Amino acid sequence: MNFWNKLHRRTAFFLALVTLLSLLAACGGKNNSSVSGGGVNPAAYSAKAVADTILAVFDPAAVPDLKEYFPGTADPAYIGYLINGNYEELAEMADVLDFAIYFADGHYVFEVDVFKFEDAEKASAVKKLLEDRLAYVKQMSGNVGLYNPEQMPILDSAQVIETDNFIVLLATPDNTKAKGVVDDIMSGNVIPAEAGEEPPPTTSIFVDDQGSTQVITAPPTTTIATTTGPPPTTSIFVDEKGSTQIITQPPTTTVATTTGPPPTTSIFVDAKGSTQIITQPPTTTVRTTSTSRQQTTASTAKQQTTATTKSQTTATTKPPVTTATTKPPTTTATLPQTDFISLTICKNSRNNHVIIGGSCEPGSAITVTGGASTITTNSDFGNFIVEVPIKNGTTTLSIIAVVPGKSPSDTETVTVKSQTNVNLWEQHGICATIVGAESFCYFVDNKADYERTNLINQTQINQLKDKTQKRLNDLKAKGCNAEIIYFIIPNPTEIYPEVVTSEWKRGNTSNSLLRQFSQAVRDGGGTVIDLTNTFMARKNDSYKLYHKTDSHWTEYGALIGYEELMKHIGGKYPAASPRPRSDFTISNKQRSMGDIWMMFNLDNQRSSLRETTAFVDFKFVPPGGRHNVYMGNNISIDHAVVGNEHSTNASGSGLPSAYIFRDSFGGPFYDFLTDRFSSAYWREWGKYSFNLDDIAARNPNYIIYTITERNIRNIIWE
Repeated sequence: MNFWNKLHRRTAFFLALVTLLSLLAACGGKNNSSVSGGGVNPAAYSAKAVADTILAVFDPAAVPDLKEYFPGTADPAYIGYLINGNYEELAEMADVLDFAIYFADGHYVFEVDVFKFEDAEKASAVKKLLEDRLAYVKQMSGNVGLYNPEQMPILDSAQVIETDNFIVLLATPDNTKAKGVVDDIMSGNVIPAEAGEEPPPTTSIFVDDQGSTQVITAPPTTTIATTTGPPPTTSIFVDEKGSTQIITQPPTTTVATTTGPPPTTSIFVDAKGSTQIITQPPTTTVRTTSTSRQQTTASTAKQQTTATTKSQTTATTKPPVTTATTKPPTTTATLPQTDFISLTICKNSRNNHVIIGGSCEPGSAITVTGGASTITTNSDFGNFIVEVPIKNGTTTLSIIAVVPGKSPSDTETVTVKSQTNVNLWEQHGICATIVGAESFCYFVDNKADYERTNLINQTQINQLKDKTQKRLNDLKAKGCNAEIIYFIIPNPTEIYPEVVTSEWKRGNTSNSLLRQFSQAVRDGGGTVIDLTNTFMARKNDSYKLYHKTDSHWTEYGALIGYEELMKHIGGKYPAASPRPRSDFTISNKQRSMGDIWMMFNLDNQRSSLRETTAFVDFKFVPPGGRHNVYMGNNISIDHAVVGNEHSTNASGSGLPSAYIFRDSFGGPFYDFLTDRFSSAYWREWGKYSFNLDDIAARNPNYIIYTITERNIRNIIWE
């Protein structure tokens, strides 16, 4: 089961390359013997050979199943995550020549990690990462303490050692014995059995009669000494349809006999591509003194010649019908396997729900079984997050990934436990987060709009209309003829209802608070630019309108919104019309997850999930420059960048002025607007109070509210 299983409930328990707990397939039972020797340079040994020799001193029965990683077996960012808890490729790994990582599956502590360096002086950076991570894991006992406390002494005794050109992390039942093996290896007293002895794989290439090339790689052959015969023989054939047949013959046991050689086995592939195995009995030579070769009659010789010719013809063209019983079963060509799943998040999101996230082969569908219901979702550019309902008690979940046309990946398992005190929803209120289908995350705050439980009555609609009309009249009375524009970004759950949890019940789509609000404002003389229809028409674009791991729109969504807003304003002020698309470059970029890390209290795991999402680069410099409104390398918005109250100015004739209210969606929107207004006064984000005197004194051409649908109620009675 995946090591993140050890981490839920804010314990972030495990190492990363120091994850003393986790999943999968095994090497614990490897029987890697070593032989005494001396005078060998340890730098010649592979990291795997050193690790295997350490493991060999432990009784295989006492070693739990181990998950193993070597160069090329995992995403470098995942290896980085194992080392320091952040899902990102580490610069320190550039100095690592080779590594081997073995750590325990399930709620067990057993880990042996070996890192090899060309220069021992370059090992200190990785050593420090491991020591820091190990200290953190010891402090946060995680699920080992919860599920298997008897393993805690192994965790407490875990250590990182540096010797020659190697850094070794040991978390074993007997680190003294394990360290002794390391010392013996480095001193030359023990030579790892596999060091330099393993031959490379053998690659065979076949071309069938349709011209298709088949490349078959066989693993290195290990020679086994035996007195009964050679190891099994494997023959590989490709028929005319391109199907590969692999036939393994058991070892031939040589039996001393005075009657002749052992049976002869011949293998044929007929014209239909079927493989025939024909076994001929041994030929018995009968000695006779009555007739010599020279005395054989011509007729006998002719008979023998005929028989021999017939036999040879049969053997090389079409085998006898009587051999059909020896025909091996027909096998279908094996599909390539879907690549690995790397789980980096496992945490209770609610008492009876867990979120599981990580990376996988792009194009995979993820299926989770073992919970209260089976969950299947498509991955997103090779990343995924799912929320799984679980039953009371302890549950083991199984996760696989499948790419169309490939067989399933290896199964990852993770053990989870229902809780009684998970209060993320209570902590975060309207910002509590649900993970929907297709790895789409959204706030609980969308629910009232989705279910249509927040509609207002006719009296309230009339009050809203009257309020809008009064504001416009009051402004005119002070000499300000501004147009009030409510620029509304729809909730993602309105554009993508297919991703919404079945726990929510869709309300009557013929009406909504957004529609009621829009009609009341228009009736009162205001303007509403509702992006719902625009976004519905663009929902399947190759670039995302909304992030999936953040509650905001993407820069591509903001670009489309900018075009709609400025087309409206450009109708009166042509100089303010939107710039052409040629002034922008749209691209997908991978970043760490957005603000869901806050909503799931993943404070120390901000980089543990990635998202590929849409960004826009400018081919011009807007007033004040282009702003990075995000927190570091993730897509959470840093509201301090442009969210304060301030003014901007742009040169150019014919531009209007604006007084702008905005919620958090204004961050990615900001740079698009600054060069479209001669002057713009930006209220602090999230503040919507209508200060008549201040607005009239600034006398803008436009008063713009940039608001997402779920925030309408925050301005409706302001």
